[in-house]
Amino acid sequence: MKFYADLHLHTDCSDGVLTPEELVERASMIKGVSAISITDHDTFDGIDRAISFPRRSVEIVPGIELSTDVDGKELHILGFYVDYKTSPLVAKISEFKNARIERAKKIVSNLNGMNVNINYEDVLKIAGYGAIGRPHIARAIVNAGVVENSWEAFDRYLGDDSPAYEPKLKISPVEAVRLIKSSGGIAIWAHPKTLSVADLINELVNAGLDGLESYHPKHTEEDSSFLLNVVKQYGLISTGGSDFHDDERGKDIGDCGISCELFQEFKKRANKLDVRI
Repeated sequence: MKFYADLHLHTDCSDGVLTPEELVERASMIKGVSAISITDHDTFDGIDRAISFPRRSVEIVPGIELSTDVDGKELHILGFYVDYKTSPLVAKISEFKNARIERAKKIVSNLNGMNVNINYEDVLKIAGYGAIGRPHIARAIVNAGVVENSWEAFDRYLGDDSPAYEPKLKISPVEAVRLIKSSGGIAIWAHPKTLSVADLINELVNAGLDGLESYHPKHTEEDSSFLLNVVKQYGLISTGGSDFHDDERGKDIGDCGISCELFQEFKKRANKLDVRI
C-alpha cells in the first residue's frame, strides 16, 4: 500500500543518496503518493531545489530533522513549514554546519591514527553540498578498500563507542521544539521510542510539541497503537513517513506515511489547508 503523504525523506543534502530533484521525480512516479516532505538532517539545502523541479506532481512540505540529546542519547525532532529563509532556526543551522565540518575533520584525524588512510577532501567530495556527517566518512572508508560496506565502517570505526567517534554539537529536544515554533513551524517527535515517551511527553508538549511520528518503519503495530493513544490523550497530531535514504535500507518512498485525512489534520494544525507548495 502506498500512502497519500510521506513526510520523512532524505536527500544527498544530508545522508541520502538521491538529489532533491531525483527524489521528487521518483516520488512523482509512485501511484498514491501526492505529498512528500524532505526532512534532511540539520539543513534546508534541498527544499528550494525540490520545489522548483519542473516535472513534479507531488506537493512539497518544507521540512527538517534536528538531532537533539537527552542524557547522552540521540532524539530527533522534525520541523515542518518552518521559515527556512530567515528565522532563528536558520541561524542555528549555520552553527550546526560549521560544527559538522570541525567534527568530520576530527573524526578523520582519529581514523588516521588508527591507520585508516582517508583524508578530509575525500569525505568532502562525497558529501558535496550536503550537511557532512558520519555516513559520508563511512563511504570514504569503503572507497579506500578498508571495509566492504558502510555498515561495517560504523561497526568497526564510526559507532558511538569507537575510538574515532567525536560528539555532535548538542541541543536539547525542548530547545529544538522552541526553535521550530519560534520559526513559524510545527514540531513533531520523530520515530519516538515508546519507553521514552512517558518520561518526556509533558515537557515537550509544554514547550510546544505538535505531534508524534506515529507511523515509521521501525514501529510495530503495537508501537503505533500506543503512540496514537498518546496523541489522542494530549490533543496532538500524528505524522508518518518511510525515512527513505536509499534502496539498501528496506523501505521505498510511500511505503510508510499517512492517509489523506491525517494529512489534512496535519495541514490544519499548520494553518496550511489552502497552501500547496
